[in-house]
Amino acid sequence: MSSKNYEVSSMKLIYIANARLPTEKAHGAQVMNMCGAFARAGAHVTLLVPRRWGNRIVAEPFHYYGLLKNFKLVKLPCIDFVWTEMKWAFFLEELTFMISWRLYLLLHQKDVVYARDPFVPFLGWSIWAKIVFEAHTKPMRMLFRRKIFLVRVHNVVAMTSFIRDRYLAWGMRQERILIAPDAVDTALFAELRRQRSDFRGQMNVERRKVISYVGQLHTMGMEKGIRNLLMAFAKIFMAHNDATLFIVGGPHTHVAGYRALAHELGIDGRVRFVDQVPPRSAACYEVISDVLVAPSPKTDFFMYDASPMKIFEYRATGRPIVVSDMPAMREAVGDYPNAIFVEPENPDALARGLVTALDMGQVVDESIPTWDDRARAVLDFIK
Repeated sequence: MSSKNYEVSSMKLIYIANARLPTEKAHGAQVMNMCGAFARAGAHVTLLVPRRWGNRIVAEPFHYYGLLKNFKLVKLPCIDFVWTEMKWAFFLEELTFMISWRLYLLLHQKDVVYARDPFVPFLGWSIWAKIVFEAHTKPMRMLFRRKIFLVRVHNVVAMTSFIRDRYLAWGMRQERILIAPDAVDTALFAELRRQRSDFRGQMNVERRKVISYVGQLHTMGMEKGIRNLLMAFAKIFMAHNDATLFIVGGPHTHVAGYRALAHELGIDGRVRFVDQVPPRSAACYEVISDVLVAPSPKTDFFMYDASPMKIFEYRATGRPIVVSDMPAMREAVGDYPNAIFVEPENPDALARGLVTALDMGQVVDESIPTWDDRARAVLDFIK
C-alpha cells in the first residue's frame, strides 16, 4: 500500500468498475459523473470497464450521460455471457475482467486506484498505488479477507455513516474513512426546471397533479416498494381526480405484473408506465412532477446502506418528496424541508403522505451536494 501524497493536479487516478456502460442503472451514472468530476478537479482519470456484449443501449457512453470527454474510458476484454443469464456467466466475466485490469495496472502509471468492486482490494497486490475503496454496502465478514483489506486499502469512501460504523467495527481507523453520500448535477436540474411548463405540455399533464417514482423497479433481487405505491395511489385517486401516477424505470420484465395490479385496483387508466430512459430524460420526468416518491422496503440494505441517487435528484427539483422513514433515507434527505417520512411497507401511511404532499409547494435546496463537491472532498481526503 502506497503512503505517498500527491497534488491533485498531478494525480493519476485509475477507476475500476465492473459495469456495463452505458447502463440504465444508477451506478453507471454515478461512476461516469464521478470520473468527470475527478477530472474537473484536476486529476488525470482513466476509467476501466469490461467490454460487454448484448447491451441494448447502443449510445456512446459520454453522449448517453451528457458528459464532456475529460477523462479516458478504456473497455477491457473479458469473456461475457452475462446476457445469457446463465448462473456461471457473471463469475466468468468477473474473473476475466480481473485478469484484464490486473495487466493494465501492471503496465500503466498510477497514483491512486479507485474502485467500488470488492475484489479490487484483495487482488490489487504489487500495483504500487494507493487503493481507495468506495463502500456501498457493509464489509465482508470473513476474517482473512478483513486482514487483507485492512493492509491493502488506504482509504474507504462510505456512502452512509452506518457503513462507516461497520468498517470502524471491522478495524479500519476512523481517519481513513470518509462519509460521502451520492450527489447530483444541480446545473442540469436548474436548466430543466426553467423548461418545466414546456415539458408538462409535451406530456399532456399541464392541468394534472403528477406523482412520480423514477428509478429501478427492483435492485439486488429486492422489490422497491412499487406494489405499495400502487395500493396507496388506489386509496387517493378517487378524491384526487386530477392526479396521475408515473412509474419510470425497469427492468421491463417486472412491468407486466405491476400493470396487472394497477388493473386489479382499478387505476390502470391513471397510471403511466415508462420504460427505462437516459439520465437526462429521467430528470425531465422528475422535474415535471408535483410529488416524488421513494417507497423503499424495510430491509437491512435500505435501512442502513442505501444512499439513493434518486433522493438527491428529487431534492434538486425542489418538489415534495414522500420517502420511507428509515435511517439511511433520513441521512440522504438531510435538511431538505419538503420531505414527508412515512412508515415503510404501509400503503395507508404512504397514501396519507401523498395527500399531504399534493398540497405542498416548491422549495430551493441550497445544501444539496454536487458531483464536483463530492469529488473535491474525496480527492482532498485521499491526497
